[in-house]
Amino acid sequence: MIQFPSVYTNSMAEKNKLLIIGHLPPPVHGVSAINSWIKSSPVINHEFEIQFINLSLAGSIADIGGFSLKKIVRAGRTLFAIVKTLHAYTPSLVVYNISPDGFAFFRDVFFTSIIKLFGLKLCYYIHGKGFAKHTANSKIYAFLSARMFQGAYLVCLSASLTSDVERYRHRGIFILNNGIPGPTQLKYDNAENKKVTFLFLSNYVISKGVLDFLKAFAIVRKQTNKEFGLILTGKEYDLSIDQINIFVRENGLENNALITGALYDADKTNIFSNSDVLVLPTYNECFPLVILEAFQHSLPVISSYEGAIPEIIKEALTGFLVPSKNPQRLAEIILSIINNPAQLNNMRTNVVNQFNQLFSFSVFERNFIATFKEILGH
Repeated sequence: MIQFPSVYTNSMAEKNKLLIIGHLPPPVHGVSAINSWIKSSPVINHEFEIQFINLSLAGSIADIGGFSLKKIVRAGRTLFAIVKTLHAYTPSLVVYNISPDGFAFFRDVFFTSIIKLFGLKLCYYIHGKGFAKHTANSKIYAFLSARMFQGAYLVCLSASLTSDVERYRHRGIFILNNGIPGPTQLKYDNAENKKVTFLFLSNYVISKGVLDFLKAFAIVRKQTNKEFGLILTGKEYDLSIDQINIFVRENGLENNALITGALYDADKTNIFSNSDVLVLPTYNECFPLVILEAFQHSLPVISSYEGAIPEIIKEALTGFLVPSKNPQRLAEIILSIINNPAQLNNMRTNVVNQFNQLFSFSVFERNFIATFKEILGH
């Protein structure tokens, strides 16, 4: 049964203690960013007494998912820190970021089995997906997953992501959407013939759809003489900047494309300010923070039917949804925007309103407090 939290207000009662065992930067990615904001939130820390144990074993994005002896040593140190803290701290609730993949999954099965020996209330705050797929493909994985989930509360990022874990025996599923800090920036352009600039903002990873983004614009270039721009901002990963530049030259996009590499802070904000639409044709996603960042900067979004994205993007109101691995359909949507840029004005207002109502950090803080007080009250 999925349960949505009630609304709670501050009280003078003694604070409940949370031990959050989760990922913190570095490296910076969705889960570690959310946890760092929780850790530094005065609002959340006013309601709970929180201790963190860093679960990160990777030193960089490239290290995530891999196996090394260094990770074994880090895992041993982390387990020692968990056991020591549980003896000294006695939290009201242990909140753990479990992973569905690779070495991290087996680590989490072992760590959570140790935590259960202390008889404490346990909650999994789940930022990934893939449990159902791996369970279907492996009897060992299915057995270990069932043992891990038994007796735990589950917090999922959206209602659509609960299907990945609802088959397991658990004590209840709760929904907590992501939110990000910072003010909104509404921009408005009434020009009917405006040059539209499309932004890809992610590491240059094939599964994020970077090749589909490029292929779509190669199709667009052949079908229109109107001006448009495309910006690719991110860290080299599967593709290098040189490889992207070769594709750009071979497809006549030299006058349209800007490849920036990774940008941060003010430079990243400027890229949002100089763009009109975010394009993220990803193959595998849960609840991407980059879409919330785009909304925050009043950019409509074109993305795929992955994870929580169909719950975030309202078709033709705050963006458009396309099948993943379909550059032709992506090109059709891009062309429709190039040919009618005025439609973006209403969408800009819509995305800012939706961000303020659902995805601002103040909304996240209220929902975080409500969710975990609901779990503590069970």
